Amino acid sequence: METSWFSLLTSRRSRPPVKDLLSLLRPKCKEIITEEELRKLLAKNRKLRVKLGVDPTGAELHLGHAMSLMLLNIFERAGHEVHFIMGDFTAQIGDPAGQAARRRELSRAEVKQNMRTYKAQISTLINLKKAKVNQNSKWLGSMKLESFLKVAGALSLGAVAQREDFRARQRRQA
Repeated sequence: METSWFSLLTSRRSRPPVKDLLSLLRPKCKEIITEEELRKLLAKNRKLRVKLGVDPTGAELHLGHAMSLMLLNIFERAGHEVHFIMGDFTAQIGDPAGQAARRRELSRAEVKQNMRTYKAQISTLINLKKAKVNQNSKWLGSMKLESFLKVAGALSLGAVAQREDFRARQRRQA
């Protein structure tokens, strides 16, 4: 029998068994693209690279981030490599991804202050000495227009239209 997800979240046990990790992930994820592939990777006892990206658009992380951070904590305790990606570049340009409307553009100083508070907040769940904390400005800030256009050109309208946030925005605009 699989362990309850709450027991896994609160457990001090460092390495939850694969079946227990999957029992936690399955009900808490909107979609696992290839659950069977994840099961196979976990069974190999390979170190996985697990990432969570958050745009520092406010001073406080909110309750909506809690489950993702708890899942990162469990992956970290299971010996996997955790990456927390601060969307400092996208926070400054008002990236609309996942939102109903365009976000307010933030100054670099506002974003830096928000990143400091985010780091302090995530440190209660993630061991920052082990985890990698990255900023998306490291790769997006130096991207040349030519590279951006190549990436944008590789996107199909169909791929963009599959995203629920873009479909909802399109329905509101019609």
